[in-house]
Amino acid sequence: MYQVSLGHDRVGSYRLAHCRSIRGAVDWLFIPEYRNRRSSTPSVVRKAGSSEMKILSLRNSYHSPAVEDHVLDPETDLPNCHGIPVGLTPKYFDRANPAAMRRELNGLALETKAENGTTPAAGLGKLVPIALNRFPYKPSVSVLITCFNYGAYIGRAITSALQQTYAPAEIIVSDDGSQDNSCEVVESYIKRGLGITLLRNAHAGMAANLNAAYRHCSGDVICLLDADDTFLPGKIEAVVHAFQAHPRAGFAIHRASLLDNHGRARGIYPLLSDLPSGNCIQTIYNNSGILMGLPPTTNLALRREVADRIFPIPVEYIGYAEQMIHRLAPMMTELCAISSPLAHWRFHGQNDQNAIHITSRRLERELKIMESLWLEQKHYLETVDDSLARSFPPIQRNPLYLKNSYVRHRLNNDPAMHQAYHDLCRYGLQDNSTIDLFWRYSNRLPRPLFRRAVDLLLTQSVWKQMITLALSGKRTA
Repeated sequence: MYQVSLGHDRVGSYRLAHCRSIRGAVDWLFIPEYRNRRSSTPSVVRKAGSSEMKILSLRNSYHSPAVEDHVLDPETDLPNCHGIPVGLTPKYFDRANPAAMRRELNGLALETKAENGTTPAAGLGKLVPIALNRFPYKPSVSVLITCFNYGAYIGRAITSALQQTYAPAEIIVSDDGSQDNSCEVVESYIKRGLGITLLRNAHAGMAANLNAAYRHCSGDVICLLDADDTFLPGKIEAVVHAFQAHPRAGFAIHRASLLDNHGRARGIYPLLSDLPSGNCIQTIYNNSGILMGLPPTTNLALRREVADRIFPIPVEYIGYAEQMIHRLAPMMTELCAISSPLAHWRFHGQNDQNAIHITSRRLERELKIMESLWLEQKHYLETVDDSLARSFPPIQRNPLYLKNSYVRHRLNNDPAMHQAYHDLCRYGLQDNSTIDLFWRYSNRLPRPLFRRAVDLLLTQSVWKQMITLALSGKRTA
């Protein structure tokens, strides 16, 4: 039961809609039924026997005057987003996309306090790395290669896995219903008796393809490899040594060397001076579930104890399935980072993550994925401690989310870009760094110049590599 106190206003003038990502503490949004009078009266939403939520502000809200408290049963009186009658749904509410409504009603700010006087964030002490088994002296390593229409590259990926200084116990190629000659290339290696397993799957997307590979592997260490990338010869050996040196770490990452479609070197990724390492649980929690600086699929390795808690990845993640690992693994275990590049990450016209131009369509897709992944993290936190889930900072306050939202609206020349810019400046810019100063004054740039600037900032272009190397050279000179 939720008790809603509205002081001099009556809750009967509102419907409460179920929206699960407002702070994680109150899962309801106010939907005005009657538009009689504008009001900003503070309200209190309280769940019996749980915690108290103070609503700091309600923008563009309308109430009917009355003096009473009203008790609502969420099972009967509080419809979910899709159950609101069409005539009562505001124009800005897209019933097929509740996330859009959450962004439009971004003025609802919540402050939580547990009834025992402690803040839910105090439960962070319960969010500790999972216990890992003793790491074997000579662990078995599984290499999982996911492929879809990469016949031109898959042979090089397999060869790079076979030429490791530390031989993998198994190489599993999982094909996502390729229409080219990918499977024929893999079968040519199988005929040579090289111990490679090929899984032929119906086309279902990256997550389902990766899940199929994981179901068939048995290694103590899981190394992921995209079919268009390659390992450097010492990759597996370096990962094993890293896990041996950091027995509490269940997640290993490393840099990659960027290659273009012709095999020419184009720089290093990530460009951060230091990769995230050690216990990053509090960092990722406070940052709304995002840990910056994590590399793409080919540069990730997991110990089985951690991988078992992440897989299977929900098949709805047709692309960006590795993001589930990015979001959950740092909440479960410590990281060990290897600074040197151990793989070639190829960028070309067929892959999406390293595109050289930012589009509003891509940003819209990424925003939805970020919201969905935030919910997955919240569900994991609920298994640890319910107060952690309730106080989990909303993804809508994460700087990366705010930047992507602002850029999307700006590229579309959407009037909502003004509110998105205001939210970015208020919540997403924490210091006066050069990058933050750019974002603060970016609203003054003409759209063509703004587009070029965000292409440089948000993609892995050759120009970005050159500028970063030049600036780092000046700092060390």
